[in-house]
Order: sequence, then C-alpha cells, then structure tokens
Amino acid sequence: MTDNPMQTHSVPMFWLVLASLLVGVLGLAGLVFWLPAGLILVDPNAVAAARAYAVYGSAGPVVSLIALVIGWVRVRAGSRSAGLKWLIALPLIWMVGLLSWSYFLTTVCGGEWSCQI
Repeated sequence: MTDNPMQTHSVPMFWLVLASLLVGVLGLAGLVFWLPAGLILVDPNAVAAARAYAVYGSAGPVVSLIALVIGWVRVRAGSRSAGLKWLIALPLIWMVGLLSWSYFLTTVCGGEWSCQI
C-alpha cells in the first residue's frame, strides 16, 4: 500500500498565489498612508497619538512585504500550510489593529486625537 494515512494534505499552490496577490494589493493600497503620515510627522504641532497612528498606518506595505517574504520562505522550506498562515496572519493583524484604532478614535474620542475617557 503506497498511501500513508498519516500524510497531511498540502495546500494547493493556487491559494498561495492568490493570497500573495491579495497581500501585494493590500501593501500597495497601504501606500496611501505615506503622504499623510509624512505630513503629520513633520508637523511640530502634531500630538503624540497622531504621530503614532501615522507610523502604524504607514506600516502596511512593510507588513505586507514581511508577510510575503516569511510566507514564501516557509513554502520553500516545505510547509505550504505554514506559508499560507504567515501570508494571511500578519496583514490581517495589522488591518484589524488599524481599523480598531480608527473605530476607537471615531466613537469614543469623537474624532479627536486627545480624548478623556
């Protein structure tokens, strides 16, 4: 018998390529934060929260690049499923953090950078 019952099924290459394309598009879309982030960072009157948000928001392309590199290194090491997890996890964590921060600023702080809770 040639089938090994303990053999794990590998993730098809289609999903890895699709995830890579989506992560790349997310990284390119994250470039829209760079100009406002640069303007906030050079503004001497910007509060610390605005500067932190600018840095975190502009980190999207870097996070996407790191996810692509780590994901494909894992694929080349022979673990397609681990590669797919890295491709999905890092950009997802960044996006959830950015959306959560934006939601908090909008709802709790009323859109202001300095809020008293």
